[in-house]
Amino acid sequence: KYEKKIAEEVYKREAPTYIQGGKPPGANLEGRSYFDVYEFDLGRSEDEPPLIIVGNDAQIALQASLLRAVDQLLAERGFGAFNFRKWADQFEEGFPSLTVGVSAELKKMRSGKDKNPWPNVAYGNRPKIVEISVHGNTKDKPDYKTVQFIPDRESPNDWHIFTGSYREIAAQIINWWNQKSKEKDAAAAPKGGVTSFKGTPQIIFMFRGVNDKKEAVNAEISLRLIKHTDNPKRTNLDLITTTDIKNYAKKIKEIFCSNNTPYIIKKGKEVVSYKNRDIGFDGSWYAVRSKDIGVELIKKLLAIIGEKFDQKYCFHSQNLDPSKRFPTETETITVLEEKHQLDQERPIADVAFKYANIYLPTTRKKIRLVTGATINYV
Repeated sequence: KYEKKIAEEVYKREAPTYIQGGKPPGANLEGRSYFDVYEFDLGRSEDEPPLIIVGNDAQIALQASLLRAVDQLLAERGFGAFNFRKWADQFEEGFPSLTVGVSAELKKMRSGKDKNPWPNVAYGNRPKIVEISVHGNTKDKPDYKTVQFIPDRESPNDWHIFTGSYREIAAQIINWWNQKSKEKDAAAAPKGGVTSFKGTPQIIFMFRGVNDKKEAVNAEISLRLIKHTDNPKRTNLDLITTTDIKNYAKKIKEIFCSNNTPYIIKKGKEVVSYKNRDIGFDGSWYAVRSKDIGVELIKKLLAIIGEKFDQKYCFHSQNLDPSKRFPTETETITVLEEKHQLDQERPIADVAFKYANIYLPTTRKKIRLVTGATINYV
């Protein structure tokens, strides 16, 4: 910016015919110099300033034509002017104008019912790129660009900021998109496999009991129903129905309250986990008193969604000194001159099944399925 200001002042003093903003030179020919100074705008984007060319009329015309030819040559080879807005529009749509050399899988995806712009991304969930600019004439206008990148336009509050030149921002977006977390940013999962749990209903189980000090102990367990969705726009998943919900309620009652007797989890200090994303288990762990108790609980959860237990997905761990790592006596802290006792970490207690809800994420609706031995959703 400083260099440009200095150059403008020099041109004004040494060349009275200096043209700025399309204004013609003055009519005072006696004060005219032997050369003219022009700003030559190649029609580039805002972050690429015009060039300055100097000379007589013939030289100006020759320089302009040569520079234009070089600019066109560079543009054809990918080094010239860069239209960021055009690139952003193409990115949002998955570059539909690219047709030569496109794989058969990509052609099939684009010609399908949903015409997904990107793999596993429905059209309504395509990304959105918004440039953030300073409005009005301000001296504080930055010499860099800032862009708000929204991976899923149905989730406008989940966004990222990229800054730099247009070319740098485009590269940042491509790198982020290629390295993104499948769990967070894939809009939906194809049947037969899963890349995201987004938009899938969730069953929440609540267990309650007391420890040896007669203190209340709760255990909340969740189960993803990845074969279903409550969003009609996610056509690659089965839309959950009233019949589905009733069937889940019946299974929960049979498994966790057989013969009207609530199932009891023996909570403890060991951990058993199960990780198989293809069926909705993402490594959630359960604090139990032994490995066998944890395996039994996992088998019951799998039975609700009709899946079989496979020990290759099951993990078991325990602390070498649990009595010290998870002591029975809890610490008391003082906050705002008031004493508070911290909750016991991994308490030993028998917690019994109390109820189960299903949560529908799109409508944010919570439905009580089972309370004890009673099926609520019938």
